Amino acid sequence: MSQIKPRVIFIIVSLYVLAAFTWWTLAHIRAHTEIAELKKQNIIEKVKEAKLLIESKNLAKKAEVVYTINTFYPELRLDYFNSNKDYKIIPKENVISEHDLYVKRKTWQYVGEGLVMMVLLFWGMLVIYRTFSKNIRLNKQQNNFLLSITHELKTPIASVKLYIETLLKRDLDKEKTTTILKNSLLDMKRLQILVENLLLSAQIESKKFDLSLMENNLSELLNLIIDKYATPRGIEGRLINKIQDEIYVDCDKMAIEMLLTNLLDNAIKYSPTNSPIHIELSQSENKTVLELKDEGEGISAADKKVVFRKFFRAGDENTRKSKGTGLGLFIIKNIVQLHNAQIEILDNSPKGTIFKIIFNKI
Repeated sequence: MSQIKPRVIFIIVSLYVLAAFTWWTLAHIRAHTEIAELKKQNIIEKVKEAKLLIESKNLAKKAEVVYTINTFYPELRLDYFNSNKDYKIIPKENVISEHDLYVKRKTWQYVGEGLVMMVLLFWGMLVIYRTFSKNIRLNKQQNNFLLSITHELKTPIASVKLYIETLLKRDLDKEKTTTILKNSLLDMKRLQILVENLLLSAQIESKKFDLSLMENNLSELLNLIIDKYATPRGIEGRLINKIQDEIYVDCDKMAIEMLLTNLLDNAIKYSPTNSPIHIELSQSENKTVLELKDEGEGISAADKKVVFRKFFRAGDENTRKSKGTGLGLFIIKNIVQLHNAQIEILDNSPKGTIFKIIFNKI
């Protein structure tokens, strides 16, 4: 609703401004046209006055008539004069042409002023509208972030607290104690990843996140990251690797681990339980391509345009079932850009999403 109201208000105000300046322009043109008509009428009246003056003086010679006109009515001229005292007085050609040119010039002046003012006001309103919409979107995303971060913090803390209380109150066998400690460790790692993502996003926004790029065996690095990620979670069977051996890329090891970890988190979060996740790495002459494919619900065309924004998460935080803070894809996008690489979101077949990262050879 908050996104609809600014748009409606902007359209109404824009239409009002358009109508107001159209009316202003037409009113000035009409007023100027009326003034021009009065000036024309005034010239006609001067022709009559000149004739009355000549008749009152009973002028019989052409030279006298010309002298009188030039003296008292410089904007008029004698068209013809004969021996029978027949003559005709008309406005000078330059008087009429200058008058018509003046009317056209003033008309275009008002039209130009109206258009310029309209464009400037419309541009200013558009800037205000975009800023207002951006603030509404940002406030909504921040509210969603606060709700999600609260949930993300409370859940593992409550879980670890419960595990510790269980260990203190009960005498458990070694196997159950080990299970509880492993689960506690997983929750602590989850908190650690959350804090690292928050710090990393802050560093990215403040332009303080620098990479240490050097040539690394990306094939070996990805296999290590996948094992490190899958083993504690017991999902080795879900991750299907198709990684070519001995592929070297200039990259930052820590950043690549953050990138792949966030991609895997995202894939697991939005995929059916136990559905496969494919990680593929290949290299051609000029580029190295990393692809991660899931079989989830996919990403809509509209969300693909905004999914890399900070805090963005599809749906409403109060009704959304999946966990997360909306920072993962924001971090992924920036890590990719810092590697001078590109990232694309494609539709998987028959369903799901493909994140495709292209590392260009330097």
